[in-house]
Amino acid sequence: MGCRGGARRGSAGGPSGPAAPGGGYGNVAGWAVIGTPWSELIDVALRPTSRRWAQIVGIWSHLACSELPASSITARQIALYETALRVARKKGIVSPMRHLVASAALFTLPGSHYDLVRLGAAAYGIAPLGFPIAGITQAMTLRARVVDVIAMRTVEDGSSFTTIRPTRIAVAGVGYADGIPRKAGGLAVRVGPDRFPIMDPIGMYSMQIEIGDAPVGIGDEVIVFGPGPEGGPTASEWAHRTCTDEREIVARVARHVTRTYRNGDRI
Repeated sequence: MGCRGGARRGSAGGPSGPAAPGGGYGNVAGWAVIGTPWSELIDVALRPTSRRWAQIVGIWSHLACSELPASSITARQIALYETALRVARKKGIVSPMRHLVASAALFTLPGSHYDLVRLGAAAYGIAPLGFPIAGITQAMTLRARVVDVIAMRTVEDGSSFTTIRPTRIAVAGVGYADGIPRKAGGLAVRVGPDRFPIMDPIGMYSMQIEIGDAPVGIGDEVIVFGPGPEGGPTASEWAHRTCTDEREIVARVARHVTRTYRNGDRI
């Protein structure tokens, strides 16, 4: 249950002091011990001491596994939420903002959208169901530059990558300190017009890429991941190779990595 009002929170009996000026959002559920019946929680929110400083503006919840619409857990959560809405109406709470679902249910549970759908991963082009969805394009592209080109040699920290012939390595200026997973599992990144395999393990500040005799030079762009059509690997590919999901891949990019925001053709 969402409430608008002061920033302070006290016991179940009300705030610990006068409300702070201006707006803010609190969580009425935070006032009560876990397991408190829903009807009692509403009574707390409707007490005169609460109503003097807070206004109920929404009843929100979250589905644990909305990517599995046939799950009995999902069906039970929706039923419980509907019961909560009925109890609230009986107690006089009229037309609060109803919200239950996030990105996955936007595609799987059209009957559960109520007044608001909270877009998370989908807003950044991450398909929440684990497979491509028409109209969803990944928003983030991670780029680096080749900082050195050298003959094949032992890679720092012990390479698990082997070749059967002499080769060349392009060193890209990005590594696990920038948020890249330590091992890429044989993934290939784009350098120039082609894709080349990453040599595991990835260094703290560098990534070694086997380029053979390709005409790659210092300063060439490396697409670490991106939307896919331009030839680089996607966050989904990284997730598959490193046994995680796309959200972790894009979220772990370090804060010190320079961001450039685009709106169409504008930067």
